[in-house]
Order: sequence, then structure tokens, then C-alpha cells
Amino acid sequence: MEKNYGKKSNYNRNQSRKNFNTRQNKLSNNKWIETDETFVNPYNFVSLGGKCQRYDFSALRRKSELLTGVIHCSIETKTPVFIPNTTEENAFDHNSGRTLDFYSYNTITGNTLNSPEKPVIPASEIRGAVRSAYEAVTDSCLSTVDGGQPLYKRITIPGCPGIIKKDAKGYYIQKATRYKVEKEKVENFREGQLVYFGKINRWKVAEDVLPDYKQGYKKGFFHRGEYFEKKKYESVFEEKKEIIRLPENFNPKEHLQKLLNLYDKETKINKTEEHSGYKHYNLNNKVLLVYYYEVDGKFYYLSPACISKIVFHHSINEILEQQGGYNPCTDIHFLCPACALFGMVGEKNALGSRLRFTDALVASDLDPEEYYLPPKVLTELSAPKLSATEFYLEDPGKDIWNYDFAGNWDGKKLIIDRNYQPKIRGRKFYWHSNKEPIWQNYTGYKDEKLNNLNCAIRPLKKGIRFTFRIYFEQITEEELKRLLWTLSIGGNESSHCHKIGMGKPIGLGSIKIKIDRVTIRKIQLSEGTIQYKEEERAFSLKELEETIDLNSKHVREFLKITDFNHSNMNISYPIGKNIKEQKEAGHIWFTGNRNIASKGKPKIHKSLPHILEEDLNLNIIEFKEYI
Repeated sequence: MEKNYGKKSNYNRNQSRKNFNTRQNKLSNNKWIETDETFVNPYNFVSLGGKCQRYDFSALRRKSELLTGVIHCSIETKTPVFIPNTTEENAFDHNSGRTLDFYSYNTITGNTLNSPEKPVIPASEIRGAVRSAYEAVTDSCLSTVDGGQPLYKRITIPGCPGIIKKDAKGYYIQKATRYKVEKEKVENFREGQLVYFGKINRWKVAEDVLPDYKQGYKKGFFHRGEYFEKKKYESVFEEKKEIIRLPENFNPKEHLQKLLNLYDKETKINKTEEHSGYKHYNLNNKVLLVYYYEVDGKFYYLSPACISKIVFHHSINEILEQQGGYNPCTDIHFLCPACALFGMVGEKNALGSRLRFTDALVASDLDPEEYYLPPKVLTELSAPKLSATEFYLEDPGKDIWNYDFAGNWDGKKLIIDRNYQPKIRGRKFYWHSNKEPIWQNYTGYKDEKLNNLNCAIRPLKKGIRFTFRIYFEQITEEELKRLLWTLSIGGNESSHCHKIGMGKPIGLGSIKIKIDRVTIRKIQLSEGTIQYKEEERAFSLKELEETIDLNSKHVREFLKITDFNHSNMNISYPIGKNIKEQKEAGHIWFTGNRNIASKGKPKIHKSLPHILEEDLNLNIIEFKEYI
């Protein structure tokens, strides 16, 4: 009887797959459509050059003429700006979510809704924006990138069940068959426990599972999957005879640990009480049950979940290293121009910055409330999605690509390009936008449902002027000229602006920095005493431009994306619409972009346009009913 069930089950499963593939092939050309509506993605990437140039910092110190002095600057807000005062995340006395006031020198101790303070732009915000710009202009390293963080994405293809084992030759996967078991029957079982199961019904459910041997029962191992609401089944894995040898340089436990760390981090961020990640999943168990994905016999991805995130083998550091050495500097004897000026901290040594930024203070004396717009509730802000490889990686001209592999479909299978090397698109910058941000007036009512991503803020008005200073010490004249050009981005009268603070994707944070004056401090001996003398120094725009390669691709891209004259574009995160369910979300667009021309196989339809392209628009994608 069990054999008959097996045959029928296989037939039904194969028939179901055929039906599914038929539906996919039939619908792939008509269920996803591009509309005539378009948007421009809020961010783009300034390209990396061919190679990050580095030199020994000690050679710089031997230069005979080094300058010390002060740059006096002013800031004008070109759009609303918001920088949070993090001393209190419930500043407006809202009990159901975050309400943030603007940064000031005051520690928030009570409700500030009707009592704002004078705004301050902290030095760290200005310094961060200027350093990012200086790195792009000088083609320096990507100093802030977390190169060791695991790259990952979520896939919807079920993994294959298996058991990780090790012998004298190394690690291997023992293939397995997975059966379902009702959750209530195995509440007290532990992960990887040896169990015995009886009859399997037509739905591949084990009708009886015991901790002790019973005659006629088969041997298996219990696997507890991740928590989700109304879960009905756990799993039992039965070993098969076939094995898969894993590559010598692949440690499955280290690979799994990276994935478990992601789940643990997600649990803490979302503050989920029910889902505690995979705390029950012990990598030191003798029996390690997994679901695995294999690509071309070269890449293996493991997970405790059947449908899961997968962690890529390559890291950002590895990719940047082979792409020209743009990973962060770690040695003072091997520094890029930005780290030499702004400083760095490496594993073996560190270098202090030769620049000191002050906070920016308002230049006018107004009543505090006159600096601000009424408190607003922001639309939900999205975190960076590194899994969106059609945006974050260069298009290699293949059907699909990611941080490990790329390939084309030959009709049945994916043909992997063995010579593929992933390339990061570059340095992330946001377009300016003068559109009204997507927000609502804050009312203080509890039904506003604020959360970690959707918060209330008090934004600064546009047109507010600040002043600040930059003290520089022992820098070369070339470094000073580059810094001055970068601060004003091509001069005080240019239309180029920096971005600071929260809400950059929705149009907040555009500021224009101007150079008011530069003073050089000199030490001289006069009548037997040491005297400090300051003299004002003026530089023409032509002098500043001589230190910048204006014809290079990365500088031309930087100038375009920082130009406030482009702020009238329709800036928006990707928009995908599910017409049937009346939903609109970014993930719908990415799903459609990989299915609109796929014919049943995932294929990237469009990638992010490059900054210098004339048409930067992407089309809104809709998911239609079956036709």
C-alpha cells in the first residue's frame, strides 16, 4: 500500500510541476506588464576608476611646504532637512512609535512638541558628507563600507533536504527525503534527534513518530523549522544513499553561522518575541540537518529552512579587492588620498585626521519655532537592499547575476559563466529633489501607528543659513585646493549641493556649502620671539579645478548627481502594483522585473541606468490577473 501511495504521490507531484510550468510559460508574457508611468530611483552610483591609488603617508610629511589654517564656511538648506536629537526617541509624547526632534545642544527631558530649541547641524554630519564627496572626487577607497558583512538574498525556490557529515576526505552532504510530521506529536523532540516513523500517507506525512525503535518503523532524524503563525508541521529526514562532496575550501558550519547571525540580527531589529531565530539549531550537533542549493557544482548554499535567505560566498571586501583595491585602507604606509587627509583606523596602526570640523550654528537670531516646519509623519523609509543585484552590481550582459555567479538560460538549465567576476556599481549618492516629500502633518493621535521605519519628525525649513569652520593642519596646497573645490562642488555660485541627515530618498537633506574665506596661519620669528600670523588667502576657481580631473568619468557622474538643477525629476523608489490585490510595493517591482520576460525562468529585465545616461527613467510594473 505504501508503494502505491508513493507512485501516486510521484505522479501527482510531477503532474503538478508540469501544470505549474505550463502556467508560468503561459502567463509570463502577460501577467507582468510595464506601464507608461515612470520613476527615477532615489539613488545611483558614482563609478570606481581602474585602480585605487595609494602611497606612503610618511612621504607626504617630508614635503617642505605644509599649510595650517581655517576655512570659514556657510550652509544654506535647499530643501527641508532633518537630523535627529537621539537623546529621546519619544520627544512628542507619542506612546505608539518614534517621534524625533531636531538636533540641538539640549538633552530632551520632556515633551518638546511646543517648545523647540535652536537647531544645530553637528560636525559629524558635515564631515561625513564632505568625506564621501572627497572620496568620490579623488577616486579613493570606500572607507565606510562594511566589507566583511555577509551578502545575502531571499529565494523562493525550495531547497533539497540533506545531512551534513564529515569523514577523512572532508565535509559532504548525505542526501535525504523529507517527510512532514504533525507539530503536536513532536513538541518534546530536540533538533537532530534520532526518531522512528511508521506509515507515510499520500501527502508525505508520517502518521506516527516515536523516540524509540519499533519493529517495522524506519529510522530518521527530527528537524524543527523556523517559527511562523499557525504552523502545522515539522519534519523528519530519512537518509538516502547518494552523497555530494563539498569543495575543500567550503566550511559548511561557518557558512551556516553567517546565516544564523542574519536571522538573529533580524529578530533583534524586529523585536519579535515568538521567533527567536534558530536558537534551537546547534551547529555542534553530530547530526546537522539542512536544506541545500547547488549551482554548477561550484557554489553550495545551506539553510535550516526550506525556503530561506542564502548567504553568498563572496564578500564586499573580496569583490573590491579584485576590482582595483577599493576596500578600506588599513595601513598608514599604504593610504588613499581621502584616508591620508581625513584619517583612518586599521588593524595594525591608525592615522588621525588633519581636519577638524565644527558644528554649524544658525546665522540668524529668530525665535526657535521659526526655523522649523510643523512636525511631520514620514512615509516608511527603506533600508539598503544589497540583494537587488540589478541595481548594486554592474550588468555583465547575462540573464541573471549576483555576487557569486552569472549565467544565461539555454531553455532548460542555467549555463554559468565560469569567468564571471562581480563588480560593484560604485559609490552610492542620492539625487536631489525639490518635490514635496511624502509625509503628513503630525497630529499626536495614537491611530497614526508609528513604528521603527515610519516616524514623526520636526524638519528644518529650506532657506535657513548656518556657519561653521574647518581647521586644517599640516596639509599640502594641493590637498587644500581639492578640499575647497569639494566643499563648494565647483564654486560658490555652482548649483551643486551635498546631502545630509535622514530622509535623503524622499527629498530631504539638500544643502549648499559656500566658502566665505580661507586664512593661513604662519609661525615666524620676530625680534627673538615666536609669533603667529594669519593671512587671508584667495583661490580662483581655475586654481581649484587644476587639482581635479574634470574629464574623468567618476567626476562627471559626481557633478551630475549633485546638481540641484536635476531636482525636478520624478524621484521615487521602485513601484510595483498588484492589481488583483490592490497593493503597491517595491518588492513587487523587483519580482516583476525578474519575471516580465522570463518565460518561466528568472531573468533580469532591466538594470539601473547609469548616471550619465540621458534617460534615467524606469517603468512602473504591474501584476495583472491571469489572461
